[in-house]
Amino acid sequence: MDLALTLALEGPLIHDSRGRNRYALVEPGTAECWRTRSAVECLGHGTHLGVPELGRGRPVPGRPLYWASLPGPGAYFCRVAAVQLLVRVGGARLAEGAAR
Repeated sequence: MDLALTLALEGPLIHDSRGRNRYALVEPGTAECWRTRSAVECLGHGTHLGVPELGRGRPVPGRPLYWASLPGPGAYFCRVAAVQLLVRVGGARLAEGAAR
C-alpha cells in the first residue's frame, strides 16, 4: 500500500502504524482551499502533526510513526491534485462496496 501511494502522490507520506492513517504532506496553505466532499480532512494552520525522524522507514516499538515515503529533492510535498483524486476515487470505491 505504501509503495502504491508513494508512486501516486509523488511526495512524502507518513504512516501511523497504530491504525490505518496516512498523512500526505502538502504545501502550506492547502487547507484554506481544500475542496473535497469526503470525510478526509486537510490539516491546516494551528494543527500539530508528529513527524518521525527522517531515517525511520518502518515502525519501531513505542514509536508508531514512520516515513512510508521520505521527502527528497524536488519532492518536499505531495501534489495536491493527486491527493484529491485519491480521496475521490477511494470514497467512490468505499461507497460502491457499501452499496453491495
